[in-house]
Amino acid sequence: MKKFDSRSADNIVVNRRNHTIFLSGAVLLALGVITIGVTFIPTTRPVSWWITLPLIVLGAVISGRRSTPAGIRRDDRGVLLSPTGHFLFAAELLLPPLALIPVALLIPAKGGFPHSWLQRLQRLITMFVGSLVFWHVVDMTNGLMDETNVYRTMLAVLCAMAVHLMTEALFVSTQLSSSNGDRISRSVMWRPRSASRDVWELAIGAVAALLAFQHPVFVILAVPLCCSASEHIRLQGQSRLALTDARTGLLNPRGFDEVAAHEWERADGEENRISIILVDLDLLRDVNNTHGHRAGDAVISAVGRLLTASSRSSDAVARLGGEEFAILLPEADTEVATLVAERLRETIAASRIATPVGPLSVTVSCGVATRVGTETVEAMFDRADTALYQAKNAGRNRVAVACRESDDTRLGRRDNAA
Repeated sequence: MKKFDSRSADNIVVNRRNHTIFLSGAVLLALGVITIGVTFIPTTRPVSWWITLPLIVLGAVISGRRSTPAGIRRDDRGVLLSPTGHFLFAAELLLPPLALIPVALLIPAKGGFPHSWLQRLQRLITMFVGSLVFWHVVDMTNGLMDETNVYRTMLAVLCAMAVHLMTEALFVSTQLSSSNGDRISRSVMWRPRSASRDVWELAIGAVAALLAFQHPVFVILAVPLCCSASEHIRLQGQSRLALTDARTGLLNPRGFDEVAAHEWERADGEENRISIILVDLDLLRDVNNTHGHRAGDAVISAVGRLLTASSRSSDAVARLGGEEFAILLPEADTEVATLVAERLRETIAASRIATPVGPLSVTVSCGVATRVGTETVEAMFDRADTALYQAKNAGRNRVAVACRESDDTRLGRRDNAA
C-alpha cells in the first residue's frame, strides 16, 4: 500500500489538461462540421422542420426523464443505456442542418461538466456527419419512397447508420484514450457485439423517419414509435429498482455485485483491467451527533451525486451502506483509478454541502485496488478495504493504493477509523 504522492498529483494536472484540450478540440471540430453541413447538406425536407423539431426534442426529453439509469447497462460496455439514440438518428434524416443544433444542445445530458458538454458535442458531430452522408447518397430527383427509389433510400439509411456508429466510436474511444492512455483500438466501442446494440437503437429511429418520408402525416406515428422503445427501457429499469439505493439513487450492494459479476465475466474472456475504489466519509458520526441525522442524510445524498459527477461514464457507483461507497472502474489500471479517486476526493473536500442546518464541509478517504491476474471480486475488494483503512488511520482525507499481491485477509476495522 502507498499513499497518493506528488507524481500522482502531477498526473492529475496532466489528466485535467488533456480533458481541456479534448473539449477545446471537440468544440473546434463541431464548428467545422456545422460549417460543412450548412454548406453541403440540402435543406429541403418532406416534413416541415417546425413540426418535427419540437416533436423530436419533446419526445427525447420525456423518454430520457422517464427512464431510470439504475442498473441499465449496455451488455458489452457496462455504461448507461441512453434512451434517446433513436430520436437523434431520426433527427439526422428529418431535420435540416441548422435544426440539428438545438436537438444536440436541448436534450439533457448525464453527468457534470465537462462530460455533459462532451456528450452534446458528440451528438452534434455524429448527427451532422450522418445527415451529410444520407443526403448525398439518396436520389433527390424522385420521391424518396417511390418504388424505383426506395432501395437507394435504404442504402442511404444504412450508410448513414454506419458512419454515425463509426464517428461515435471514434469520438468516445479517443476521449477514453486521452484519459487512460490506451490505444484507441482497445476500446470496447469497436467490438461487434457492442456496435450491434447501437444498430438496433438507430434502426428504430430509421423506421420512424422512413414512415415520415412515406407521407408527412406518418410523422404522428414516429414519436410514439420511438417513445415505445424508451418505455421498454423504463419498464426494464423499474424491474431493477431492487438494485438501487433509495436515498442516493446509486446501485446498492446487490446491484453492485451484479455489475461486478458481469464485468468479471467479460474481463475473463478479454483480459481487461478492472479497478475498484472504496470511499468512506470521514467522521460522519460527528456530523450526526452535532447536527442531527437529517444533516447526515443530506451529506450522504450530496456525496453520492458528487461521486457520480466525478467518475467516468463507464464506471459503476454504489452505496454499500451507511457512509460507505464503491466505484467499479472497467478497463482502468492503477494509475487511472488513482487519478479518479484523487479527483473525487478533491471535489468533495472543496464542496460546501447544503444541509438543513446550513452548508457543511466533509472529506472522504479512498482505497484503490486493481485486479491481479485471475483474482476474484472478493479478494480485490478485501485489498481495497485494507487500503481504505490504511488511508483513514494515516490521517483521513487521502487516497491509499493497495499492494499488488492478493490478500485474502481483511483488515479489522478500528473504532478510531470510523
